[in-house]
Amino acid sequence: MDDGAIIAQAAVPVLPSDDAHRLADRVLVYEHQIYARAVKACVTGKVRYENERAVMDDQTALELTLFGQI
Repeated sequence: MDDGAIIAQAAVPVLPSDDAHRLADRVLVYEHQIYARAVKACVTGKVRYENERAVMDDQTALELTLFGQI
């Protein structure tokens, strides 16, 4: 189970024509994009951990949030 701090997130559109497979394929595309961004932010020190929470500035938070941008 993934129970760590939230570093990045994406809003994935659910279309009326979606079935589980189509939606899973779309989620995977978002996961690949957001994972690369999250790793880069962590490695470059833009994200730090305090009290079991991910802490970052507003610009980094915007860079790590996707809303139908793919």
